[in-house]
Amino acid sequence: LVPSKFAITREDTKEVFNVLSDRYSPVQNHEAFNFFDAVVGQGEAIYHTAGALDGGRKVWILAKLPGDLVVANQDVLERYILLANSHDGSQALTMAMTPIRVVCQNTLSVALAGAKRESSFYARHTTNVHLKANQARDILGLAEAYYQLFAQGVERLASKTWNEAQMKEMLVNLFKLDAHEALEEQHANKRVAFETVLELFETGKGNNLPGIYGTQWAAYNSVTQFTDHEKKVRGALVSSIEAADRRLNSAWFGSGLALKQQAWDYLLAAN
Repeated sequence: LVPSKFAITREDTKEVFNVLSDRYSPVQNHEAFNFFDAVVGQGEAIYHTAGALDGGRKVWILAKLPGDLVVANQDVLERYILLANSHDGSQALTMAMTPIRVVCQNTLSVALAGAKRESSFYARHTTNVHLKANQARDILGLAEAYYQLFAQGVERLASKTWNEAQMKEMLVNLFKLDAHEALEEQHANKRVAFETVLELFETGKGNNLPGIYGTQWAAYNSVTQFTDHEKKVRGALVSSIEAADRRLNSAWFGSGLALKQQAWDYLLAAN
């Protein structure tokens, strides 16, 4: 036994997820979803999909909001709220806005300038985590403010043309390549990422739609398709299921999410 420490254990398999201090307050899955009940119970969102990552260390659930966004009269974006909770101390209980592009199922989560406080809800696993449900109830109203600003950003991206040279310049920035070295001399993983996203700019799902092709919106969606569906996963012996698990974890909570944010900020700054 370690003083002031205890093990977080999965009850059915007895697997130990982590050893944490006594300041950590576990939130069971049914308790976490009670936060969402406060939102969905108002009848303005419906439960859609739920799942677990990393053997149950993280759980998540999506609720769909009414009122899709449509880009160029045909590119449909559905509005979701994501709730995620961890059992290993890696993440606070979180609710965040998660637009999803229907044609490719890319998740388009970004923090928006002027709406950062309005776009997420966080409750750390401390003794007062269970007292924050009332704050969670406010997230529906905050969602409307977020999605209005998000729609404005999407419209700006879809209204601006973007060519291959500009795409290459952006990718050099995103993947931190050396602009003075030939692509063949760059780190292999960065080179593959650069080449993949550049190809997706032309051939990515939905990027050939009229009004989308050759725009900043196509550029952004080439990055989201890469992070959500194409990004290589470390580990030679990783199964396809585990690879998808890791890719989703990255796209929603890790380096993939950060890359989407960088692409969004870069493109809007280029307007």
